[in-house]
Amino acid sequence: MWFHIRLLENCNLRCSSCYAQNRDKKQMISFADFKDILKTIKQIQETDHKMSVIYLSGGEPLLHPRFLDFLEYCFSQFDRVSILTNGTLVKRFIDDLTPYRQKLCVQVSLDGDAETNDAIRGKGVYNKAVEALHLLEENILRHWISYTVSLTNKHCYKHIINIGKETNSLFNNVTPYIGDPDLMLDYYEWKEFKYNYEKYTRSVDLEFAHGPNCCGFNYNCGAFSGGVTVNPDGSLAGCARINDVKGHYRDMAKFLLPKSRPITEMCMKDKWQSVSYFNTIQYLE
Repeated sequence: MWFHIRLLENCNLRCSSCYAQNRDKKQMISFADFKDILKTIKQIQETDHKMSVIYLSGGEPLLHPRFLDFLEYCFSQFDRVSILTNGTLVKRFIDDLTPYRQKLCVQVSLDGDAETNDAIRGKGVYNKAVEALHLLEENILRHWISYTVSLTNKHCYKHIINIGKETNSLFNNVTPYIGDPDLMLDYYEWKEFKYNYEKYTRSVDLEFAHGPNCCGFNYNCGAFSGGVTVNPDGSLAGCARINDVKGHYRDMAKFLLPKSRPITEMCMKDKWQSVSYFNTIQYLE
């Protein structure tokens, strides 16, 4: 299971596609609460005996004043630790990250070519994100790209795939954008995007162009089944993107589900409302 811990709400960017734009930027997890969260996770791990992956994110996780303490504390206790970052601060932290390369993975957000990405994320962000990917490769740190697809940037898929191949990214975490309905892809637009994306992947001989659990490719939502999200205020959600809060992190065991649900019933329900789950499965087959 993955356990996504959002360390703080603050971020050094103001991306137009951000799902957390209006949240209290002062909220952050204390070190005492962080240890308690990991204790709760370990109790669940003792029951299901599955490999546990810890995701450290924000906001921008590298902004938390105790980020390195968090990393060191959870490194010895879990099978894999992943940092979900916008990439702009990786250069500053690269020497601090390399000692953890045995279990560490770093996700860097990139939403298109320079012009498209910076229109979404801010001027100069593209160059910093790509620099981060190269630094991670040079320092033998496993990494991947997060690419959130909307009508604004769907044309950039070849660029994302090429950057992933160039920097030896493990895969791309490709998800459909949720937010402004006018910018979301409808089901058939996503189906076309997915077809073109995978076709180009094959043409450049890239084996892993997207992660095995990408919700937009397997059409499954792992919220509360594949993993959970702990917010900076201690509340528990299934997925950070939709913030479906159920309660407090100490009660996370009671909210876990035995199986995943189709995204046609979750985050894409309203946009893909005319598409039944069975039609989705038929397409996959």
